[in-house]
Amino acid sequence: MSRALAPLLLAALCAAQGVSGLRQASGASFSGFGDDAKAEKTWEIRAASVRPEPGAEEGVWRLETIELVTLRDGKPFRTLRTPAGIARPDQGSADGEGALTLEGEGIRLAGIGWNWRGTPQGDTFALRSLVRGTVGQPGRSGGPAQVAAKRMDASPAAGGGTSLTFAGGVEMTRGSERLTTDQLVLALDGSGALRSWVAAGGVVHEADGRRSRADEVRRDEATGETRFLGAVEVADPRLRLVCSAVTRRPDGSWRAEDPELVAFGEYHAAGSVTAMYLVRKGRWKYIHHVGHAPELFDLQSDPGEARDLAGDPAHADVLREMEAALRDTIDPEAVNSNAFADQRDKIERHGGVQA
Repeated sequence: MSRALAPLLLAALCAAQGVSGLRQASGASFSGFGDDAKAEKTWEIRAASVRPEPGAEEGVWRLETIELVTLRDGKPFRTLRTPAGIARPDQGSADGEGALTLEGEGIRLAGIGWNWRGTPQGDTFALRSLVRGTVGQPGRSGGPAQVAAKRMDASPAAGGGTSLTFAGGVEMTRGSERLTTDQLVLALDGSGALRSWVAAGGVVHEADGRRSRADEVRRDEATGETRFLGAVEVADPRLRLVCSAVTRRPDGSWRAEDPELVAFGEYHAAGSVTAMYLVRKGRWKYIHHVGHAPELFDLQSDPGEARDLAGDPAHADVLREMEAALRDTIDPEAVNSNAFADQRDKIERHGGVQA
């Protein structure tokens, strides 16, 4: 994109910066054009009124009732609307302090305070506070996302796409999925469809009855896989994971990327004589029964769990390691006692065993 521009002032500004004594004009348009052979229009700023900004250098304009349109292949791509702002057409930039809306392919956002700049790679936008809105296209995989943050910065991405970086108290809701984080980067393709996203910093992710925490979470929309990285804790209805890297597939299954991954599960059914805890780490599966002998299986050589190795002296070290992994997660005796106490309380509140 070029900084070449054509100021078109409906009140006969003509070569606007050279008009002596100009105070204000009603209705104005500034446009920027590309440097290539086509010299297509790449942006246009329209305003209900325009006047030189007092105290500023030449070529700085105060605009009222602004519509800023960026174009791709001669067609509108993004549109920013705001009551007022400052434009520097010869620099291909503008900014303002007031409320605004930003709309276009895959974007419907609102905020307070803004910046825009046209660059050779494309247009950049910043929404400086109280950002709210929708990102993504309806009808695509997962649909659009509702996003809120303190700030948003948009910049061109490879393949004609757009990168949106949300920062500060970020919240994203998409169907049954909810995410909170310090920073969220959404990648849109040229049509505005969500291609991928990366959340970083204090990530809490909730979906399908599962609450997860991680330093970083990545989603690839093409595969539907979600990667959890860093200090990961996953509380799934079927198991608990504590690890440094794990991937959740679209069908709800998990793929461990950390050889030291510890998977944990527990069972406290009404009528059971004791709790049952399960720990999975690498090739080993350990089952702990409070007050009863444990079980240990080598899933690599015995995937059908036909041979219990808990009593084999050759596997005593593995047995101790697996029990230690369990006790690093919970106190099995204390949890078992609390579970039975809770069950007794519920039974009594409903009339006792004979009810």
